Amino acid sequence: MPTVFDRYMKKIIPIAIVIFLGIIAFSTFMKYHKINAPIYQYADLEHIDVNYYDQSLVSTYFSDIQELESFVRRTWYNHGINVLYIDNDNEKSVTYGTQFNLLKSKIAYIKGKLSLSYSLKEEGFTNIQIKQIVEEGKPKWHFEESYEMLSAKFGDSGKATWLLQNKLKSFGYDIPLDGEFKNETETALKDFQEKNNLYPSGEVNESSLKALMKK
Repeated sequence: MPTVFDRYMKKIIPIAIVIFLGIIAFSTFMKYHKINAPIYQYADLEHIDVNYYDQSLVSTYFSDIQELESFVRRTWYNHGINVLYIDNDNEKSVTYGTQFNLLKSKIAYIKGKLSLSYSLKEEGFTNIQIKQIVEEGKPKWHFEESYEMLSAKFGDSGKATWLLQNKLKSFGYDIPLDGEFKNETETALKDFQEKNNLYPSGEVNESSLKALMKK
């Protein structure tokens, strides 16, 4: 005849087995969960200037990319949150997702600078010139040969006047290409300035040069 202990063990053993199997299942799930963490690689790495004049920005760019990819893995392993898909009903998901997007935006901002520099170098600009464009706001045409025209005025002669005459001819002015800043060139320049709502000084200032460089 079974004892009280036997009857007790008969009841407790199935429960213990269920709990034990549950623990194994949960452990297996967690291992699977961690092994199958979301994979994220920042792929926008083309057409950037790795020889940018400010090398600290290049270093920040690549270190931030590493941090971004690491952040995706950490939030998954430590909190079970996939920041690539924000759950607006989960406060932690929103918090970590916001951090992820802020870091991604910072990287995109730096990438914009490095891409601009890449494009400018494709056009032949140097690091020194790019620094002046970025930090001092100098226009690209400032570095072109035509910038020599700046301050050209009546009585001048040489390359600057010759360049100005070529520009004015491209706008339809019938003037000689002799490199001599005489009456014909001055009259044409004043007319050009008036037509572009500029003071007709007869001298090439920055406003006039900008208008000349539009063509």
